[in-house]
Amino acid sequence: MKIQFAPLNVPFQRRLQTAAVLQWLFSFLALAQVCLAVFVLLVVSDWWLVAVLYAGWLWLDRDTPSCGGRRSDWMRNWSVWKHFRNYFPISLVKTVDLDPSYNFLFGFHPHGVLVAGAFGNFCTEASGFSSLFPGLRPHLLMLPFWFRVPFFRDYIMGGGLVSSEKASASYLLSRPGGGSVAVLAVGGAPESLEARPGALRLQIRNRKGFIKLALKHGAQLVPVFSFGENELFDQMPNPAGSPLRHLQEWLQGIMGVALPLFHARGVFQYNYGLMPYRQPIHTLAPPSEWSRQQVPAVRTSSVSTPDTCRSSASCLRSTRFTTASLLTSTCCSSRLTHTHTCCSSRLTHTHTPAVHLDSHTHTPAVHLDSHTHTCCSSRHTHTHTPAVQLDSHTHTCCSSRLTHTHSCSHTPAV
Repeated sequence: MKIQFAPLNVPFQRRLQTAAVLQWLFSFLALAQVCLAVFVLLVVSDWWLVAVLYAGWLWLDRDTPSCGGRRSDWMRNWSVWKHFRNYFPISLVKTVDLDPSYNFLFGFHPHGVLVAGAFGNFCTEASGFSSLFPGLRPHLLMLPFWFRVPFFRDYIMGGGLVSSEKASASYLLSRPGGGSVAVLAVGGAPESLEARPGALRLQIRNRKGFIKLALKHGAQLVPVFSFGENELFDQMPNPAGSPLRHLQEWLQGIMGVALPLFHARGVFQYNYGLMPYRQPIHTLAPPSEWSRQQVPAVRTSSVSTPDTCRSSASCLRSTRFTTASLLTSTCCSSRLTHTHTCCSSRLTHTHTPAVHLDSHTHTPAVHLDSHTHTCCSSRHTHTHTPAVQLDSHTHTCCSSRLTHTHSCSHTPAV
């Protein structure tokens, strides 16, 4: 194949764009190794005291990547990121307003090879995220491994990257006052092995934990789709079951990092190299249909429970949730979600769900499968198993052995 070189009369702005993407590519692929080598050289040189002091700082600062990171607005507004944006170019399309009094979990699709769209839109201000969504602070979740590399961890935290551990996402989604955005590339490393031009295969079926996490903390779940993300790099053929795919999956299981064998163009020629193609990336956040299909989130994920209950009473708070429901229950508190009083052969049953109800008293707007309530004398224990539909309520009174069962067949209004 004949090599096609770049012309000599390329405009200076395009040269700047190429340089900006080249430094981003270097920071993504090689900067961590360079930072680690520098730290080792400091240890074995006359500057070992600097390495010791920094190691102490690492120990004291070890929890920062899981506690919101350390964003630098100055770093996010570097002019180099504008040239990085213009290389593809990258655009962030806003379709609806997002209330900054809530916390949000952005489910980003697709992962692509190097997540260029997510980085350009949520780790820099090149696409104007803060002006499009005032009051929101985005944080892109990244593998915890990278936050253990000296010096490199501080660089990536400056752009708003945080650890992808569950505790890190929970910290962002439970922040009081709202305004935090956790951006998660849902497909993760396995999805990068499927990224190639003209193909779109998402890893979603077995990745529902982020939905449960959003429901648990009452955060708004926002789907984000980046068109053009898979068009940036070619990848060596690695169909499922091939020796190359087996090797990649084996290495991913050991290191936690996928190793896609990608290639695209070069700096001065268009046939070979690791520079991405100049393909536009349009990121929709969120899709226009989201505002009509969203389910109102619970504003708080916990209900205060007293430390002790009177006499022989037992108090149990259980929270079970699926992708479509969330129910919080508490007993012996002034903020009771369900109140039940069972005395000898008399049963009093009162429902006050935390979420809104439809026209029927016993049908909450969140669909439930079954409630089982056991009352002993004047004290009781609640066990809730939320699922998809409200099938039945069963109440058993141990004092008079009274069993009361009724069914609800009407459909709740969402």
